[in-house]
Amino acid sequence: MQDDPNSARAHASLALVYLYQGRKELTPLEARKALELDPNEREGFTMLASNVAEFYAVLGDKAKSLEWLDRAVRAGDERAEWFQRDPLLGDVQMEPRFRQIMDGIRNRREQQAKSNR
Repeated sequence: MQDDPNSARAHASLALVYLYQGRKELTPLEARKALELDPNEREGFTMLASNVAEFYAVLGDKAKSLEWLDRAVRAGDERAEWFQRDPLLGDVQMEPRFRQIMDGIRNRREQQAKSNR
């Protein structure tokens, strides 16, 4: 934050820090700031979207978490292996929608492999 106070990723990370510290009143402010700074910018958006997915998972809002995870994946974040072991996403990893998102990543990878042959 000191190096770049306009870093969307830094604000998203700070939102998670506040959440873990129990300062839940500050968490949405930082998350909103992150989204304002980088609402749809391709570079950085995928990481920001997955951070927001983690944020909502930790808050216990599975629907919003999965919505943001889906947005991250549609924007190009295909780190299925990480998502499946990410402790912050632990509460959503057994949800059917989570499995659908992971299956979507695998299907895209298979299609890419076929087209590269």
